[in-house]
Amino acid sequence: MEEESGVEFEKDYKAVFYMDLPPIGARGFEKGNLLISTLQPYKSKDNVLNTPFHEYSHRLFQTFTRKTEFTQVTDKLLKEKDLLESFENGGDKGYDWIGWCEENLVEGFSRYLEYKYYGEMNSKKTYIYDLMFYEYLIENEFNPEEKTLEDISIEFYEKVLDDKL
Repeated sequence: MEEESGVEFEKDYKAVFYMDLPPIGARGFEKGNLLISTLQPYKSKDNVLNTPFHEYSHRLFQTFTRKTEFTQVTDKLLKEKDLLESFENGGDKGYDWIGWCEENLVEGFSRYLEYKYYGEMNSKKTYIYDLMFYEYLIENEFNPEEKTLEDISIEFYEKVLDDKL
């Protein structure tokens, strides 16, 4: 994940997975140097990393999602009707506005990791911009040595705001 994102985790984490039971769903936790992800029992063993890709990606995105440049873009995203409606219709139960904007990117990036790891395309949409961000990373041949995850995330949302996607 560090190699594909260009972002280093803040600690030398040990990955730990726990099977959960409905209705809990996917969750990520940190305890010392343990990075814990729950796994849904209905997931196939062939794609067991999909949930940890998502849960652990939050740590990568949180290295920049509270910085001024990103928050300025998220402030502008308040005018995006579909994103705002999705936030007001349940997203606000688990996230603040910046966290909701982050969640859309994290889900898209986790699909990108699935694509890189498993070599399979995933065209399932969960949020307003997750699928678009996933496709944007692929179409732009995301390379963290050429453009940071922070820069491509901001660039993506700026293109959304300019109706260029």
